[in-house]
Amino acid sequence: MLNGAIPLSHASAGPLNDIVVPVINGKATNRKQLSSIVKIESYQRSGLFFRDETDPDYKGTISAYPTLTEMLVSATEMSEVGKQTMRENAIHVAREKFGRGAFSAKWNKSISKALLIERVRRSNRGKVEQLY
Repeated sequence: MLNGAIPLSHASAGPLNDIVVPVINGKATNRKQLSSIVKIESYQRSGLFFRDETDPDYKGTISAYPTLTEMLVSATEMSEVGKQTMRENAIHVAREKFGRGAFSAKWNKSISKALLIERVRRSNRGKVEQLY
């Protein structure tokens, strides 16, 4: 995604809820926001999804997602402008969710929490034990 590849993904947990998410108002959506979105416009998508009759969770009902074949056909029929918009969205999502800046921010937040816990626990130890 970071290099402009358009994800062609199965409409299941990880890709659907966390990875290939739409870009709305310049932000990659999160799982909580996705549940409140009624309709995702084509210019907001960062990839394409499919479901198939061979899926273990397929219940034989009409799906909101095309089959793999239908998705591949629609991908080949997309306009260059549509593909470019989707590529830009995919790059945006990848940077925002998985880029170095995002990783560093999440890492620093986790380390800060761990340091705070260590300081609190250390302060509750006896004088000699505080050194260790």
